[in-house]
Amino acid sequence: MMNKAFYELVRKAPKGRWNGIQRNYGPEEVYRLRSGVEIEYTLATTGANKLWNLLQTEPYVHALGAITGNQAMQMVRAGLRAIYLSGWQVAADGNTAGSMYPDQSLYPSNSGPELTRRINRTLERAAQIEQSEGGTKRDWFAPIVADAEAGFGGPLNCFEIMKAYIEAGAAGVHFEDQLASEKKCGHMGGKVLIPNSAHLRNLNAARLAADVYGVPSIIVELGAMGYKFQFITLAGFHSVNFGMFELARKYKDRGMAAYSELQQAEFDAEKNGYTAVRHQREVGTGYFDLVTMAVAGKEIEGMRTIENLSDRVQDDRGRGSFFALDYKKKIYQNTIDDGWLLYNKMKDYTRMLTGIQQNSDPHWTINAEINKNYALCDTYPDILVLPSSFDISRLQRVADFRSRNRIPVLSWYSRETYATITRSSQPLTGLANRTCEDDIELLRKIADANVNQGFKLVT
Repeated sequence: MMNKAFYELVRKAPKGRWNGIQRNYGPEEVYRLRSGVEIEYTLATTGANKLWNLLQTEPYVHALGAITGNQAMQMVRAGLRAIYLSGWQVAADGNTAGSMYPDQSLYPSNSGPELTRRINRTLERAAQIEQSEGGTKRDWFAPIVADAEAGFGGPLNCFEIMKAYIEAGAAGVHFEDQLASEKKCGHMGGKVLIPNSAHLRNLNAARLAADVYGVPSIIVELGAMGYKFQFITLAGFHSVNFGMFELARKYKDRGMAAYSELQQAEFDAEKNGYTAVRHQREVGTGYFDLVTMAVAGKEIEGMRTIENLSDRVQDDRGRGSFFALDYKKKIYQNTIDDGWLLYNKMKDYTRMLTGIQQNSDPHWTINAEINKNYALCDTYPDILVLPSSFDISRLQRVADFRSRNRIPVLSWYSRETYATITRSSQPLTGLANRTCEDDIELLRKIADANVNQGFKLVT
């Protein structure tokens, strides 16, 4: 009868959830400890029910220990259905003290809940990005099972840390039966255990916290679950440390070749669903572009402009395989020494500027002298396309005002719509917000050369 009352108290608990669960308190105590305002803890509730369903229907559930939000995101992207939050890893490199500790509960007790919150926020962002691109393809909110150490004290501490984990969105939590003040890593000797009665009080306090919050949290009894939940505690720690050590060691000896090999491995992983090669997209740049355009009331117009630009990327043989994100041509050693030899710049610029109804575009000029021998900018090609109306004697002052002398120049031109894309580096405004009249004039001439364009997109 008492369990029936708790189904009323925790209304979203699935059928059979309280079978075998014993409490040393009744529903009256739970009612008395509630605030009177019902707050929904959606992530904790849905996560607990997902985890419960997995434990009931799968032979076992396996997870890796995540130490960052991005690690958890990659775990879900790769297909794992649960995430483990290790107290050892929180101590080592994920605590709110911003320090490195051994697994002895030396860090602030809110560290685990804060890392849980961080992971859930990262998973939420991944879901938002995917939704903004046409719809989510997976359930991003994998249930998180968190390590509450030995509770950081007695029953009251366990009550509070359980509440903190629920607020952060944890699905399940486990508590050790060690003396909190003498806590050591479970794999070390010299541990001091508390009496069974004391540990039961801690577990009852944690269950009471979940009941007060109305959440069917899973308090995991790891040793008696038939190994239904399996995890690698230090997966995140070893992945971060070994991965960076190997990259640094190879980079020391071989320079950028080491990083290039890392990136090539990333590109090769795209066929398996890996997407972080597009790092700007991975962290939500496109999502926040949509936010900006929605706030500015330009969402539809802006998106159509971007789509039109993408659709019009072309070369003499048509578009498709030469679109930047699809181009997979291998670059061999004999072309690495001078990348500008990969294509004929003069031919390409001439092709772009040759209009359908005219021999050439009067607004733009191909200049093969200003950057001859890369005298103006050593990271630009030796042939540049500039507005015809701009006085090139002023270019050196513009170059001095731009990082690495990368002045605004034409990169792409549509023969059909006369739309253009120009590129440059950041202006060197400094702390005093310095300006350059020559730079402003060049930008003005570029804008004037974009004929028949009612929309300008600046990124």
